Amino acid sequence: MPLLLIFGTGGNMINCGVFLQKNLRSNSCSIYIIASSISHTILLIWAMSTNLYSFRNKDPLTYLITYCKIRPYLISFLFMISRTYIVMACIDRYALCSPYVHIRAFSRIQIAFRLIPIVILVWLFLPIHLLIFNTIEQDRCIMPGLYSILYAVYVVLCGGILPPFSMITFGLLAYRNLHLMRQRILPVNADERRQIRIKRIDYQIMKMLFVEVVIYCVSTLPFSISTVYAAVTVNVIKSTEQAAVDNFLAFLAGSVLQYVNASTAMYSNLLTSAAFRHELEKLIKHCIRLDCKVNNAKYNRPNRLVPVNEVYINNMHQNCVVNKNQPLETGIPHRMDHHKNTMC
Repeated sequence: MPLLLIFGTGGNMINCGVFLQKNLRSNSCSIYIIASSISHTILLIWAMSTNLYSFRNKDPLTYLITYCKIRPYLISFLFMISRTYIVMACIDRYALCSPYVHIRAFSRIQIAFRLIPIVILVWLFLPIHLLIFNTIEQDRCIMPGLYSILYAVYVVLCGGILPPFSMITFGLLAYRNLHLMRQRILPVNADERRQIRIKRIDYQIMKMLFVEVVIYCVSTLPFSISTVYAAVTVNVIKSTEQAAVDNFLAFLAGSVLQYVNASTAMYSNLLTSAAFRHELEKLIKHCIRLDCKVNNAKYNRPNRLVPVNEVYINNMHQNCVVNKNQPLETGIPHRMDHHKNTMC
């Protein structure tokens, strides 16, 4: 848990920093990836910090009904918006490679800025059933009765079927359009060639996105299976050993693999994309230069005027009376010359 919290939040923050670089931030797909990384960062901080607290103290899920409702709701909300942003990024890549102008219009940064708050509003409303039905029974935060089945259906549809299906579908369509674009004879008109040209950085972003989709599918499928299994066997009497195994597998699927998916985006990008490594190197160099400028400004401050005490003023006045034409050899800065002449 602490490793996921440290490396996950750190990796997502670095991911945001890289995609905010000049060469990437003007790309609409980068906006969705930044939004996903931000939601993953908030998710890891909220989920991991509460888990660590429950390890050292009595778990609030066993006695605080409000916490029993709010914690799963926020986790579901943050997971869903991050998944939706990756789906939107895949749709954006498909639109970018489309031969149709009205579809390519979707791949614009203005569209991304409009859709991001809409996604937040939608997913603030959809998981609200967790706030209504979650309750505490026998010192356990549970989903009572038929609601456990309905929740399993919700998890499978919204987490295990629709997002990966959408990601894979639009990813394959983007790859198909890209393949057709390479085979298509380019028009003679330079303006038309410019419209259908795909930049190298777009290829790199598409590559990073496809790897992230694969990681998502692999890490999310076990949780969907575990949720369905728990709902089906909720009334089955299990032995102590079977219950321990089920709890361990549920913990592995729900509290490890899912958060691994939320923690690995930066590391997978680092391994798969040369453009990402180049932009990360530029970011590190920029941070080093900025730190050097701050240190230089700190240790090379300009001389400041120091208040002159009354004894020093009297001595200076006596020296001026003795010889007004001879310059004073004192430690007073040059900016005090007008003051000296006035006093003399």
